[in-house]
Amino acid sequence: ERGLIIDTSVVINLHWCTYGAEILSAIANEVAVPEIVAAELDNERSRRTGEHGFLERLIAAGTVEIVNLTEAEYKVYEELVSGSPSLDD
Repeated sequence: ERGLIIDTSVVINLHWCTYGAEILSAIANEVAVPEIVAAELDNERSRRTGEHGFLERLIAAGTVEIVNLTEAEYKVYEELVSGSPSLDD
């Protein structure tokens, strides 16, 4: 069983709030980032804005881990982030 799984917009918002690493460190549950989210942040824009580096630092510190979702987990994740109405940020 997994703890908290965060999507791309959550990673971006945590980066820009200045205290994202501290917020995630305070969560008692394990925090996971789906591989697809890491791939979405692996681009020139995210590197330039620091979002990619923020995620890399979280991984290096052990604050979050990159996970592969099972097919069933991915289906739920996809419904949550792209369904109508979406959970949004």
